[in-house]
Amino acid sequence: MKTYKPYKIQYYIGIRKRQEGILEESKKFHIINNPLYGWCADPFLFECNGHTYVFAEKWDYIKQKGVIVYTEIKRGRFFHRWKTAIEEPYHLSYPNIWRDQDGIHICTESCASREIYTYTAVQFPDVWRKDKVWWRGNCFADTTILFNEKNMPEWLFTYGCSELVTGKLFRIRLNTDNDAENKLRFVTRDARMARPGGRFIIDNGRTFRIAQNCSESYGRSLSVCEITECTEQSYKEKYVFERNFERVKTDRKINKIGMHTYNRSKQYEVVDFRVKKLSLFNMLFYILKKIMH
Repeated sequence: MKTYKPYKIQYYIGIRKRQEGILEESKKFHIINNPLYGWCADPFLFECNGHTYVFAEKWDYIKQKGVIVYTEIKRGRFFHRWKTAIEEPYHLSYPNIWRDQDGIHICTESCASREIYTYTAVQFPDVWRKDKVWWRGNCFADTTILFNEKNMPEWLFTYGCSELVTGKLFRIRLNTDNDAENKLRFVTRDARMARPGGRFIIDNGRTFRIAQNCSESYGRSLSVCEITECTEQSYKEKYVFERNFERVKTDRKINKIGMHTYNRSKQYEVVDFRVKKLSLFNMLFYILKKIMH
C-alpha cells in the first residue's frame, strides 16, 4: 500500500445542497477554507433549532494532533471560521454527532485512550462533558452508530487498529441501558469496506453503510454497502457501488488523491478530500515532535 509523509498530505471539506442519491456526481461541492495552522477532515452535519453545523477534526500543525471543531452555516452561507468544541491531551477525530431523548452527543475516534466513549453537550455547541464509556481495552477507530426505531443507539460498528483486531470491522450490541455487551461480532476484513466512512443512511426503507475503500491506499474512495440483516444471531450486507474522488466535482481545483468521509442532513451534503500538498509549517512541527520524543 502506498503511503505518504503526514506533512505532504492535507484535507479539504466540501459542502453543497443535498442532491438525490448518495454522492451524486453532477453538482459541485463548495470547498470550505481550512484554518491557518491546520486542516479539517471527517465532517459530520448537525441541524439544531434552524441552524446547520459542520463538526470535524482539525489537525493542528503546532500541537500535532486532532481536535474537534465546528462551523455554522447561516442563510446558505458557508462560514469559514472554525471554533474548537472538544480537545483532549490525545488525538481526536471523526466526531459522530446525534441527538436522542437524553440530549446531544458526540462519539469521537479516540484510539489513544483505548476506549469508545461519548460526550454530552452541556452548552451546545461549545461545552461538552465526557460521559458514557462503551468499550475499554482495544484501539478502535471511526465508531459509527446504528440506531433503533426510537432513534436510540443499538449497534456500534467500529474498526480495529491494534493487536489482533487490526484491519477488521466489528459490531457491538448495546443493551437497553445503552451499555455495551462484552462481545465483539466480526463483520468483515475486506479492505474495500471494513473501515467506516460516515453515518448510516436510511433511504426508502433501505439501510446503507458508508465505508472507506482502503484496498489501494488509505481513504482512496468511498464504498456503499446495503445492510440486509442485522440481528443478534446474524449479519448480512452486500457491496453496492464505489464513489471515486476523480468523478466528484469541486468549485475550485485541488490536487485530490482520495476521499474518506461522507455525510448528509436534510439540507446539505459534506465530504472530505485527501489532497497531496506539502505544508512546510506542518513539517517543521512534525520534525520537532520527532526530535523531542
